[in-house]
Amino acid sequence: MNGSRQRGLRVRGASVVLIATVLALSARGAVHTKVVDTGTLVPGTAQNFEDLVLFDGPAISAGSVAFRGQSTNPDLSPREGIYTTLGGSLIAVAETDDAIPDGGGDVFASDNNVFGFGPPSISGSNIVFQGDSAGATDRGIYAKFGPLPLETIADTRTGSNGGFTTMASPAIDGDNIAYWGFSVFTFPLVTSFEGIYKHSGGSGGSSATVADKDDTVLGITPVRTMQSFSSAQVEIAGDDTVFMALDSFGQRGLYRTFGNLAVGKPRVYSDTVIPDHPTEVFDLFFTSSVSADGTALAFEGQNDDGAVRGIYTVGGFNVMTAVDLNTDVPGEPASSRGSTTCRSKARPATSSSWAKTRAAIPVSTLCDPARSDCSSRKAIRSTARSSTSSSSPMTGLTARPPSTRPPSGTARRRSSRSISRPASSRSRRR
Repeated sequence: MNGSRQRGLRVRGASVVLIATVLALSARGAVHTKVVDTGTLVPGTAQNFEDLVLFDGPAISAGSVAFRGQSTNPDLSPREGIYTTLGGSLIAVAETDDAIPDGGGDVFASDNNVFGFGPPSISGSNIVFQGDSAGATDRGIYAKFGPLPLETIADTRTGSNGGFTTMASPAIDGDNIAYWGFSVFTFPLVTSFEGIYKHSGGSGGSSATVADKDDTVLGITPVRTMQSFSSAQVEIAGDDTVFMALDSFGQRGLYRTFGNLAVGKPRVYSDTVIPDHPTEVFDLFFTSSVSADGTALAFEGQNDDGAVRGIYTVGGFNVMTAVDLNTDVPGEPASSRGSTTCRSKARPATSSSWAKTRAAIPVSTLCDPARSDCSSRKAIRSTARSSTSSSSPMTGLTARPPSTRPPSGTARRRSSRSISRPASSRSRRR
């Protein structure tokens, strides 16, 4: 896959640096090259990038980096944009007050404490991102193909069934773009439409539906249909699309389409046995960790209490462990497995951010923001289960009811869980 995205990569501190990493021959000898920091001028201005409103979602392809950054205008109004190092120098792809393509005079803007742009995806010289106008009255997926002007891929005035209400998670590979879309209509009846869509043909191309609500899940009995989709991340590899969906039986799965063929059996399901753990099944997929190339996909997953957790690869329908909590850290003693250090006691501003932060904390222990002590994951899950609704809009995570551990030797099956449909896919500043 030519395009690459990294979600939720944030660094806090007095000096924030966005880096591109090139692996050296030694496993521990990586070479780091600074791309931009808080001493870097925003292109075309006399202001530096800020360290309080942080860089987010950097992506890299063929040595070029694309990222979202913010600064402050001389009148103290926020300035935000998508920037890239394409061509060897830092340039702006789109910024606050730039005209929205086909926007009828509207411009890109951000409301107070709300980003007006989503993290970008880059492939070669092509870049795609989500952008908003003031108040998000116009929201769309926008792309720049090489030297061509910025253009609209889909927005709130396009899409099936009369137009999208919101969109998120665009990913690009070559000239192909995949994204999530959602629509709500109130007349004559309240109805909603949700799906995964793909734009083909580059500049001037067109979008088509990859999968949407009520599509039949092939290859599984009894017959079931797709009911909702995770908006956290959609991936595309060549002409193939990867996404997460929840079916009418409450089962969560990772799906991969091949070209324009119908969506088939999920590559990984919520009752798939975890490799090397015959009595454990996947209970949770971290949706912001999915990645794919032309032959395989990779994801982060765990069992119901987090005791079994790792990064796994899927080739065909064969799931293999890349690394888990039993894997030795290269160059470190075996005692470095499953560190019990509590890294943070501060809950991010949104539940989706909390889900992302969890992925960076060792699984053997986790800080519950509602408690003053550092509690085990089981204690936190118990707290979550007592809540009637703790959905995470961006990741589609919802607290599950208590489960009963089965007898030894029996693979555990998970309870139903719904992927919530977000009212907004905008990320709040931290």
